[in-house]
Amino acid sequence: MNKKILISLAGIIDKKGLHEALKRALSFPDYYGGNLDALHDMLTEQGTGTRIVITGAGGMAPELDGYFEVMKKVFADAQSETPDLEIVIEDDADPGTKDGPDDRMAPLTDFDGGWSRRGIGRFAQSTWRSREGETE
Repeated sequence: MNKKILISLAGIIDKKGLHEALKRALSFPDYYGGNLDALHDMLTEQGTGTRIVITGAGGMAPELDGYFEVMKKVFADAQSETPDLEIVIEDDADPGTKDGPDDRMAPLTDFDGGWSRRGIGRFAQSTWRSREGETE
C-alpha cells in the first residue's frame, strides 16, 4: 500500500459533516458531490494502493447509524472493485464506558510513521471488523 489514512468519525453530527470529513481526509477534489454515489466513484477512481482505517464511528450522532451502515456497503463495493484498496473499520469503545477491554486504536504517534495526520485521517482494509472482532 502506498497511502495509509486514518479517519476518526467521532463527533460527526450529520451527513454533510461526515462527507466533509471524508473529503478532507481522503483529499477528494472540490467537485466531490458529498453523497454515497460520489463516495463510491472517488474511492474507485483514487483508491488504488490505499489503506484506510476508520475509527470513532460509535462517537457519531446516533441519527447517523443507519446511514453509516449503508456507507459500509459502499466501502465494501468500492474495495471489491479497486485493486489494493483496503478499508478497515475499527469500532472503538466510548471512552466514558468500560464494558470490556480497552481496545481503542493507539494514538497516531504509535504507528510506523506512515499514517497521515491530515484532517480526520485515512484508512482501508478488505475485512470489516467490529469492536468484538467479528467479520462481516
